[in-house]
Amino acid sequence: MRGIYAVVTAINAKLPKAKVLLLAIMPSAYHIPVVQATNKLLTSGNTGDLHSKPQYHLLDMATHFRSGLQLNASLYVPDRLHLTAKGYEVWHQAMASTYD
Repeated sequence: MRGIYAVVTAINAKLPKAKVLLLAIMPSAYHIPVVQATNKLLTSGNTGDLHSKPQYHLLDMATHFRSGLQLNASLYVPDRLHLTAKGYEVWHQAMASTYD
């Protein structure tokens, strides 16, 4: 988390009006415990004072690609890493809330 905080802080120092969109890690069939732990840290507010900055926005994409705790396999090609056309539609819909 320190690395993420350092990058966002550096961006804010150089470009104070810049908006920062941080995406939670997309789920895949690989590294599941690490992805879940990292996303939990991101969404729990353990990112210093980032959550209080109006130019900072966290989007938890992971919730759109799971069914409960399981990967929604219909949104992925057989490698369970890359998205299908339907997966990209879901991705676009999830991202739509961030468009100005």
